[in-house]
Amino acid sequence: MNNTQVAVVGKECGYWLGFGVAVPLAQLWLILLFYYLTKTDWSWVGLVGNGSLLFFATTTTSRTAGEYFKRENVHHWAATLLCIVVTLVVIVASVFAYALVVATRAGVLPVDSLSPERITTTTDALVIFGLIFSLSYSIYMRVSGE
Repeated sequence: MNNTQVAVVGKECGYWLGFGVAVPLAQLWLILLFYYLTKTDWSWVGLVGNGSLLFFATTTTSRTAGEYFKRENVHHWAATLLCIVVTLVVIVASVFAYALVVATRAGVLPVDSLSPERITTTTDALVIFGLIFSLSYSIYMRVSGE
């Protein structure tokens, strides 16, 4: 990569970090700020147990896929296949995990059948997977000129 491409990738990473991560996660970090200012005890399980991070993973992944497919340039077949597979995995897993949370809260599933720690771990993994996918495809589209 030449210096121009490095500058473009750096600028794209900055936009992605600001508008793809910080702003969409404002709900989460503002809750943490509120807990800090009010000296309220909190736990990660309690914080992400409402499903907001699952929605973040779904919207980040689907937005990235939408940006990729709206480009009119010819897409590389491997990049297209990977985009479709990752999008389906993240969205289906997020919806399934959220359905389990809702079913447990509604009393359809016994409360002790769903470990909050396991849902939190699954949520964290889906968010990290979605963020890596989003950043890598943002850089790929910028560098490849798509």
